[in-house]
Formats: sequence, structure tokens, C-alpha cells
Amino acid sequence: MTTNQNDPDRMMQMIIGYWLTQVVHAAATFSIAVHLAKTPATANDIADAEGTDPSATFRLLRFEVAGLAGTKVTRTATPMAILEAAAA
Repeated sequence: MTTNQNDPDRMMQMIIGYWLTQVVHAAATFSIAVHLAKTPATANDIADAEGTDPSATFRLLRFEVAGLAGTKVTRTATPMAILEAAAA
């Protein structure tokens, strides 16, 4: 059996693709765009309005911002760091 060097990369692309669809689903389920269209809101504001966990809501928003900015998501990335990296 031969191993293609790109196999791990391809697998990671599939996993990230799945994550992205789940993020879009969660954003729609919890009306993230509706909340942000009204006024700027923090993760805590949205979590309070939707009855979700503030930490999970923060991670969801962080992933969404990274996706929109085309920035690599890391476990320690803050939304501000992601925006700064995208602007650079």
C-alpha cells in the first residue's frame, strides 16, 4: 500500500469543511446575524439573548470571524488578533 503525502492534508480539509458547515448551521440556529445587525454585541450579549453558553458562543464567533477574514484559526486566537492578522 502506498501513502500519498497529501492524504493528511486532504483529510484535514474534509474535517475543516465539516466544521464550517456546522458553524454556518449554528450561526443560523442562534440568529447571530440578526443580533449583530441590530447593534454591536459581545458573545455574552448573544449568549444571554439565545440562552447559550457564553464560552461556546465566544468560540463560535471567533471561528466565524476567522473564516470571514480568511485567517487560520488556532486555539489561542482572540477575535482581535484574528482581525489584526487579516488587516496585515
